[in-house]
Amino acid sequence: MEKKHIPGKKHIAAALIFLIIFLSVIGFSNIAFAQNASLSVAETNLIHGVVPAKVTAHLHYEWDDAAGLHCITDWYFEFWNIGQFGGDKYSNAKITVTNSPGAGPEKIIWDKGYFTGGPDGVIHAKTEGYNEEMVLTLKEGKTIDCGGWGTAYIDNPEAFNGWDDQSIEGILSKPTIQLIIVEGPVALGNDQVRYTIKALVSGNPVPTVEFSRTPQDSISYTDTPNVITVVAGKNEALALTATATNSEGSATASLGFPPPTIELVIKEGPVENPDKTFSFFVEVKVTGTPEPIVEFRASDPAKVKAIDNLNVKVTLSPGENLQLEATAKNEFGQADSKIELSGPENAKPAIKLEVVYGPIDEGNNEYSFIVEAKVTGFPEPIVKFNRDDSDGSSGKNKAAIKLIGGEEFILTAKAENSEGEAEDSIVLISPSVPKISLEIVEGPEYTSRVTCSYKVKIRIESNPPPEEFTLNIGGKTSIIDAGKGGHEFYEGIFKLFVGVTDERSKCEDTMVTVTARSKNDTKNEASASVVLPWIPPPEGMFTETYDYLRISKVKGKFQIKREKDLLFNNWNMGFVEKNPEWADYEGVGRIWIGDEIKTADEPLIIEFLEDGSKFMLAPNSWMKITESGVQLKDGEGSFTITKTKEGIKTLKNSFLSNFSISTITGTSFVIDARNSQTLLKVLEGTVEIYSTSTGINNIISGGELIAASETGLSEKTAFSIDDETAFWENVENGGVYYNRENNPCALNSSGNFLVKLQNNLAASGIPGFLIIVVAVEILFLLIAIVALIIFVLKTRTG
Repeated sequence: MEKKHIPGKKHIAAALIFLIIFLSVIGFSNIAFAQNASLSVAETNLIHGVVPAKVTAHLHYEWDDAAGLHCITDWYFEFWNIGQFGGDKYSNAKITVTNSPGAGPEKIIWDKGYFTGGPDGVIHAKTEGYNEEMVLTLKEGKTIDCGGWGTAYIDNPEAFNGWDDQSIEGILSKPTIQLIIVEGPVALGNDQVRYTIKALVSGNPVPTVEFSRTPQDSISYTDTPNVITVVAGKNEALALTATATNSEGSATASLGFPPPTIELVIKEGPVENPDKTFSFFVEVKVTGTPEPIVEFRASDPAKVKAIDNLNVKVTLSPGENLQLEATAKNEFGQADSKIELSGPENAKPAIKLEVVYGPIDEGNNEYSFIVEAKVTGFPEPIVKFNRDDSDGSSGKNKAAIKLIGGEEFILTAKAENSEGEAEDSIVLISPSVPKISLEIVEGPEYTSRVTCSYKVKIRIESNPPPEEFTLNIGGKTSIIDAGKGGHEFYEGIFKLFVGVTDERSKCEDTMVTVTARSKNDTKNEASASVVLPWIPPPEGMFTETYDYLRISKVKGKFQIKREKDLLFNNWNMGFVEKNPEWADYEGVGRIWIGDEIKTADEPLIIEFLEDGSKFMLAPNSWMKITESGVQLKDGEGSFTITKTKEGIKTLKNSFLSNFSISTITGTSFVIDARNSQTLLKVLEGTVEIYSTSTGINNIISGGELIAASETGLSEKTAFSIDDETAFWENVENGGVYYNRENNPCALNSSGNFLVKLQNNLAASGIPGFLIIVVAVEILFLLIAIVALIIFVLKTRTG
C-alpha cells in the first residue's frame, strides 16, 4: 500500500511545479507581447507579415570638374518599405542631395513624390524649381540604381525580409490622383502651345485613368503610362480633369492655370512738348496663361493714345490730372491696375544735398565722397557745385570730393530755372581716429545687498563725431545711439550696475569698455576701458526685503505667493508688486526671500543662476524662502534634493519645525519631510544637523541618513547612494515619480529587494502594469524553485 501511495504524491508535486513554471512562461510571454503592442494588428500584417519600417540609403560621389576643383555629392534617401501598399501614411519618399562648393546648390530636397513599395519598388520624386521628375529603382531591397551617379546602398535591407509579391494582391486600397505639368507651355507656332501633363496615382488594384478636357478636344497619350500631351491655342482657356478608378473606388483631380497679373509702369515722362504740353509713356506688364487680353480705361480717353497692345502715350497740359486703368482677363480670372498722372506746372527750384558714397578710404590718408543734389522744380533746374573733383564725370547732379584725414570742406550747390534759384550746403568731414575717455563720477550707490551702481562719464572726440558706439559691461555688449552731440565730440553720463543683475551672476569687479569709430570708417577705431569695483555694502544696511535668487531654468509648473513689495534690479529700475494669493508661475526670473512655493501633481525642478544649485521638489509639496535658507512644512509631502557648487548664502540652511541643517560648498542632500519624522540623506559632502528640541548636533556624511522628530535625532543609518541618485535622475528626466516608505531601515544599503526592483524598473521608464507583471512572475518563479527544493529533499528522505 505504501509503495503505491508515494508515487502519487510525487506526481502531484511534479504537476504543481509544472503548472507554476507554465504560468511563469505564460506571464513572460505576455510581457513580450505587451512590449510589441505599439504596432497594431493591421500594421504588422500589411503584406504577409512584413512590418512597416523606414528605409534609409546613402550614395557618396566624388569627381574633379574641368577647372580641377574636387567636388563631392552625397545623396540621402528616406522611404517606407511597404510604400503605396500601406496607403498615404507610408507612400512618401524623400531624397536630400548635399554638394560641396562648386558641385552645385548646397542642398536640394526632393520630397514631392512617392515610393511604390517592395524590394524592387520605384522612387518618384520632384523638388521646387525643377520640372524634371527623378525616377530611381530598387534592386532586391539592397541597392538603388542612381544612373550615372552610381549605386546607393540601403542601410537596412532587413526591412524587406519576408516580402511576398503574391501577397500584395489581397491588399486593397482606394485610388489617389494628382496632376502635374511636366513641361509647358511650349510654343508650336500658329499661336498654339503644348503641355505635357502627368497623373500621379496610387491604389490597389492599379487604377485606370481617364482624362477629359474643357472644352472637349483631342488628348494625345504618350508611351509613358498616365502621361498625356495637350495642344491648345495661345489664348485658349484650358482646364483638364482626370479620374482614377479601381474596384475600391475612384478619385478625381483637376488642373487649371494661374489667373492673370497686371501692372502699369511709367517708362518715360513727363517729357515737355513744343506746345508746352507733357507726354507720359506707360507700359503694361502682364502675366497669365493663356495670355490675357488687356483693356484700357481713362478718365479722359481723348488724352490716351495706344502705341501697341501693351504701351500707351498720355498727353497732359500743365496742372492737368488723369487716372489711367487697365484690366487683364483670361478664362481663369482677371486683374486690375491703375495709375495717377499729373502734368507739371512751372515751379521754383528746391535743392537738398546728400552724401550717397563715402567717406571711402582711398589710401595715403585720403578719403573720397560723392554728393548728389536732389532737386525739384519746373522747368528742370540746372545744378552747379562750388567744387567737383571729377569734372562732371560722377553723373547728373553729382559731385566728387577728395579730402585728407581730419579735413573739413563745405560743399555748396545752386539750382536755377526760369522761375528762380535755390541753394544748399553740406559739411564733409574726413575721418580721424577717435579719442575716448571714461571717468567714474559717482558711486557706488547700493540698490540691494547684491547690487550697486556707478555713474560713468563717457567722452568721445572724433571728426566727425560718432553716431553710435558700443558699450561692453561684463561681457554684454550694447549699441548706444550717440545722437547729435557736439560738433567734434560726444559726452554722456551712464548709470551702470555691478553685482548680481540680469547680465551678471556674481558680485565681482566688472570691466567696462567703450569702442567707437568714425562714421562709415572701419579703420579709425579706438577703445577705452575702466574697472567698476564691487564693494560690499556696510553691514546691516539692508533687510531681507531686497534679497532674491535668480532662476536660470525651470522644469514643471508651480504656484508662488509673495507677501512684500520688492525692489527689482535691472538696467531700468522698477518694483515687483506683492501678490498674497497663489498664482501660476512657469518662466525664469527671480525668487525673493519671503516667497512661498507649492507644487501640484508633478515634480518641480529649479536651477539657480548664481552657482548652478538645483532644487527638485516632489508633487504636492510646499517650501518657503527665508532669510536663513529654505523652510519645508512638516507632513506636506515635501521631498527635495539640493546641489550646491559654489554655495549660496540664502540656501546654506534648511529649517523645519524640529531641526535645522548647515551645509558647505559642494554638498548634495535629500530632505524627506512627509511624516511625523523627517529624514536627512547626504549624497555628497557633509551636513551638520541640529535638533531644535534637544539642542544636540550631529555630522552626517555621504551615504548616511538620520531621522529627526520632536523627541530628537535617531542613530545614523546607511543607505544606497546609487539607488537614491537613480531615483532623482529618473524624476529629472521625466520618469515615473512614486512615493517611498519613510523608513530608514527600508533604505539602507542592503535594502528591500522588491522596493529596489520597483525603483529600478520605474527609473527605466517601463510602464507600471509591466512592473506589476514582472514582480508577479518573479514571485511565481521563486515559489517554483522553493517547491522544487522541498520536493527533492522529501524524495531523498522518503
